[in-house]
Amino acid sequence: MTGIAVSVLCFLILSLVPKQHRCHKLPWLFALGLIAVGYAVFDVAFLHTGSAALAWNRICRIWTLYMVLDLVGRPLDALIGRLHLRRRERREAAARYRAEESRARYYASHGFDEIDGLDGAEFEKFCAYVLRKNGFENVEITRGSGDQGVDIIAWYGDEKYAIQCKRFQSRLSNTPVQEVHAGRTIYDCDRAAVMTNSYFTAGAIEAAQSCDVELWDRDDLCAMIDALSP
Repeated sequence: MTGIAVSVLCFLILSLVPKQHRCHKLPWLFALGLIAVGYAVFDVAFLHTGSAALAWNRICRIWTLYMVLDLVGRPLDALIGRLHLRRRERREAAARYRAEESRARYYASHGFDEIDGLDGAEFEKFCAYVLRKNGFENVEITRGSGDQGVDIIAWYGDEKYAIQCKRFQSRLSNTPVQEVHAGRTIYDCDRAAVMTNSYFTAGAIEAAQSCDVELWDRDDLCAMIDALSP
């Protein structure tokens, strides 16, 4: 009788759970229940090793187990789904990283003919690659919009850098210098730099000296590319 009472209670609890919140990805539980019921019926009909009451008690216990597992199966199923999603996201992120590294190596090997034709986002990824290969660590590209004048955050030794990347055809004015100088404070960085495939105007150089901002121009970028470690 205890098995019947527990089964009825679990059935009532299960009936209160919306169908969309129940577990639907564990069909083997239902199959297990059917096998147990079949065995109990076979036992009563042919083996005669137990009474009808004992067989019914077995059925109730198996059905109770099934309903309990169905109740807890949904969060378990959700947990498994999240683990698979995170694993897939890690694989996709690793694939994107390898693709970006491959493109950056291509640009570096083909020189400024390729680098000068990059758009802003690709140039930032290329600069991140160059920085990593030149000893910078924890190199992170900031979000595209609202980056406060900082495109890359990176560490070199114990110093945290705020870096703005500018792919430009003409000389850069003091605007990026002022932007990255302000961004250094916002991102709580120790040093600031502007990295470009071009050169700087006299006004930009003067502003950088007064704001203590490093300027990495075309010649510096070329030296970084030449010093790339495999």
